[in-house]
Amino acid sequence: MNETTGPHDWAVNPIVAASGDALRRELVQLTQSARFDVGSIAQDPAALEGMLRSGGGAWVVTGGTLTLARPFLSTARNSNAAVVAVLIDGADSEERSALGYGGLAMLRAMPPPDTFQAAAVASRARLSIWDPNLESAPDSAVSVATPLSPRERTVLELTGAGLSTKAVARQLGISPNTVKFHLQAAFDKLGVASRAEAIMAAIRRGELSV
Repeated sequence: MNETTGPHDWAVNPIVAASGDALRRELVQLTQSARFDVGSIAQDPAALEGMLRSGGGAWVVTGGTLTLARPFLSTARNSNAAVVAVLIDGADSEERSALGYGGLAMLRAMPPPDTFQAAAVASRARLSIWDPNLESAPDSAVSVATPLSPRERTVLELTGAGLSTKAVARQLGISPNTVKFHLQAAFDKLGVASRAEAIMAAIRRGELSV
């Protein structure tokens, strides 16, 4: 991408489409971190279909598990809309073949903003992108990893709701340093380095709902 052309030059901003509040928030934050302005938010495939019907040239950001994302992917494909799908689980070659069409970028959560941006540009150019990490076997260490404590889960849930460290501390009646301690403990257990990654990893492990 050159210096005179960027995401904001596109006439239509993306639609973030996902069925869970926490997942939608994470996808919005990822989209914005890649310097795209979110145009609309769809909570179900029917809402997405209506938005695509009324907004020519729209493109879609979806994600979560493949099972949750598939209805949104099908809706977008039927409308010939470009899609960036951020998945928290893998997909085998048969599933990939069933989903394959021009303008679809499939990424493993959570991608760096520049990776997301490049995938968005490619999908809008009607190219297909498939993150090779989606084909890797599930990490056996995840299934035997130490589970999050109730307090760690609560801190992550509140963080996923968009609360700052200080706001989480006020709501739980603890100090900001204690919040940071619980977050770091969660990061260590989940093998991640950021709040966004922690939330997505906890969802993938079934310790947070989408």
